[in-house]
Amino acid sequence: MSPHKRVFAVDDDEAVLKSLLAIMRWHGYDAQGFLSAEEFLRQTPLHEPGCVVADLQLPGIDGLELQQRLLAAQSPLAMVAVSGAANIAVAVKFVENGAVTVLEKPYLEEALVAAIEKALAASDEA
Repeated sequence: MSPHKRVFAVDDDEAVLKSLLAIMRWHGYDAQGFLSAEEFLRQTPLHEPGCVVADLQLPGIDGLELQQRLLAAQSPLAMVAVSGAANIAVAVKFVENGAVTVLEKPYLEEALVAAIEKALAASDEA
C-alpha cells in the first residue's frame, strides 16, 4: 500500500458516501468524506499527496470541474471518478485530463481499491 494513504470521497448521496468511507477505512486508508465539491475544496489542503474519489454528477461543482480546479492549483491529488450514469464523452475527457479511471456504479470493492492504489501511486510520483 502507498505510504500516503489520504483518500477523500466526494458524493452528494449520503448513503453512498458512508459506504465509500466504510470501504476505505476497512482497507486502512485515512478517509474523509464530503457531500459537495465546494465543501471538499474549502476544507482540504490541496498541496499534499492523496486520492480523491468523486462522483461525476455532483450538484454545483461537478466532478469534471473539480478535476479542473485541482489541475489549476497544481495539486498532486490524483482522481478516480465514479458515476451512476456515465457519459462517455465526459469520462474520456476526465481520463485525458489525468484521472486514473472512471468506475460505473455499482462497482466492485476490489476495483475501487485497485483504482485508489493506482491513484495514490500516481500522486506520490507527482
